[in-house]
Formats: sequence, structure tokens, C-alpha cells
Amino acid sequence: MTKPHRVQGPSRVAGPRRVSLREWMVVVAKGYRFAISATGALGDPEPFAMDMERRNPWVARSLERDKRLSF
Repeated sequence: MTKPHRVQGPSRVAGPRRVSLREWMVVVAKGYRFAISATGALGDPEPFAMDMERRNPWVARSLERDKRLSF
């Protein structure tokens, strides 16, 4: 364990912005995800590999719950 030390305080981040329908379709409809770094930098969109995610117990539980709730 490390000793207590000062950390950088909060910083401003860009607020929401309008996106085109095309941008929205690429990001949401096609199942993309983004990585956001500790500095707040947004990475490039990456395809969301649902077949890999289904192996995660939390995701599997959530998907099963969604089925029961008719989502």
C-alpha cells in the first residue's frame, strides 16, 4: 500500500455534442464501443465482440435478465 499523496483535482471535459444520424448508426446500431483514457481522451470506435462478451458471467446474467424482462 502506498502512503497518502496529493492527486490532481477534477478537470473540465467537453460536454455533449450533436452527432449526425450516420455517426449514430455507426456507433450504436453496429455495436461499437469506445475506450476512454484516464486523461479523458476518447479512443477510436472498436467493434463490440458480443460472442466474446457472452463468456463473461456478468454479461451472461444481464442478457438472461433482459430476456426475462422482454428487452
